[in-house]
Amino acid sequence: MHAPNITWFSCSHEDVFIGNATGTLFNDLSVDSIQHALPRVIEATNRVLVGNGDYDMQVTTNGTLLSIQNMTWNGMLGFQSTPSTPMNIQIPELVYGGLLTETGTGSIGAQGIMGIQHYERGLMWAQTFQATHMLPMSQPRSAYRHLQWLLGHTETL
Repeated sequence: MHAPNITWFSCSHEDVFIGNATGTLFNDLSVDSIQHALPRVIEATNRVLVGNGDYDMQVTTNGTLLSIQNMTWNGMLGFQSTPSTPMNIQIPELVYGGLLTETGTGSIGAQGIMGIQHYERGLMWAQTFQATHMLPMSQPRSAYRHLQWLLGHTETL
């Protein structure tokens, strides 16, 4: 990664939706990514994943779906059918398996249905159950499956 050598934080300590110049929501006059950038990336790659965690109160699932429904890509507006395909995670727990077995507090086997996935015209949308916007922390096996899909190692989540 070509990232600056600084101390990184997992979340911002400042409100990321308010601009520095005026402290208001209205000082960013750039076109939102739904209108231009994201559709172009989808059309160029046909492998874009947009995801939500259902415990996320900052980036809500319904807000993301509404944005997708108002976006035109690959010649059509929004999804043409309702997302409903289950996301079945069959990846075993490798890191904490011994602890989970020893304490009887969890499963080391497959997780099972961990969300909903939907793919249309190059865009994969995923809602992950029991997850926040910090998906690798709250549902690492689902996050790993997302990465597998992005890299083209699997065709579904």
